[in-house]
Amino acid sequence: MVQEWFTDDGTPPLCLLSHLANRGRRGLTAWIGRRVWPLPWRGFSQWILIDPPDRGTRLWATDLALRSGAITTVVADGSDLDMAATRRLQLAAEAGNAVALLARPAAELRELSAATMRFHVQPQPSPDAHPRWRVDRLRDKRSTTQRKENTVLLEYYDVTGAVGVPADVVRRPGAEEAEAAILRLAS
Repeated sequence: MVQEWFTDDGTPPLCLLSHLANRGRRGLTAWIGRRVWPLPWRGFSQWILIDPPDRGTRLWATDLALRSGAITTVVADGSDLDMAATRRLQLAAEAGNAVALLARPAAELRELSAATMRFHVQPQPSPDAHPRWRVDRLRDKRSTTQRKENTVLLEYYDVTGAVGVPADVVRRPGAEEAEAAILRLAS
């Protein structure tokens, strides 16, 4: 499955992507493109860092990693990918039974894409300085019904490495379902 994570400033939410990459999946995670490389913290031995020199090589490396069968999750710089490239990656992910998390700038939201899921991530202020994001689900091709809740507020907790709904946020009806759906993505 291919998922696209868009940010307004083009800076990938690395804490969130790292959490999703490590959540519930056994095996290696490939991080493709220096722009999305995580900081060397928890689980570093399970990661492969790849720095392709250009867009074509980045697409090739992402495709190869997804098809390999040895890598369960690929976090890649998805900037400048067109419909044909995302379709190629979708087929590669299906063939290798892997998940691709593509970090893309919001300026590319109007680009056609074959991604199964699309999310728009915006940083939010936090009273306790933990990284916090508003995550809007823009597309979910797996869903046969329209979901009521497409937005959730998530926070990264440095000590545990967990991501969840902040305690100071009042839960709305359906918020638990939205949170569970978003956090289950890389499982």
